[in-house]
Amino acid sequence: MKQMQRRCPNSKYVGFGRLRNFRWQINERGFANVVSCHGRWVDGLVYEIDGSDEGKLDISEGVSKGAYEKRHMPVVVRLASCSLYRRSVSWVVARGGPGGVRKLAKHNVSHRGGGGGGKALVEREAHNVLVYASLVHVTDSGPREEYIDRINRGLRDAASLGMQDDYIRNCIRPFIPEPEPAVVVTHGAPARSRNSSPGGGGHEPRKGSW
Repeated sequence: MKQMQRRCPNSKYVGFGRLRNFRWQINERGFANVVSCHGRWVDGLVYEIDGSDEGKLDISEGVSKGAYEKRHMPVVVRLASCSLYRRSVSWVVARGGPGGVRKLAKHNVSHRGGGGGGKALVEREAHNVLVYASLVHVTDSGPREEYIDRINRGLRDAASLGMQDDYIRNCIRPFIPEPEPAVVVTHGAPARSRNSSPGGGGHEPRKGSW
């Protein structure tokens, strides 16, 4: 969502969308794309944008250079919960992203008493969702190196908003590798064993994940 905040500062989060009869790919340019494929689908996040943001997005997506074309497509949209629906993306990011907002909503509900927390989900079909797609660059390929981390950060947000693990594993991971676990190195005086010499010792790096 941070990328969306930078590119479209006036955008608002609407919900989780499914584009039917398409599949997700990395094309020969090294970027994400959607291509027609009967029986498959593409899951993603849906935002509300104004004309100013759309103009900025056209530039970011390279529309004038032919990198992508703008298409309006029917998408099944599952509206976000009350804590997130039509919230500005800047507001969501400032509160720690989707996961942070969800935690805050649960905290508020528990302190007020009662339950629910605005979890009711409503699905509807929107017929004019703007999708950026390339009709020219449609060959499966690998991602640009700098693109991998950007996609993985987006996947973390999408997973917290309802994207299924099976979809990520089967449709995204064939193109985008999982992030490497972070390596944590500790510093300080090593503990001595009974057989250690006065000048020896050290810590091995410990692997962990953020």
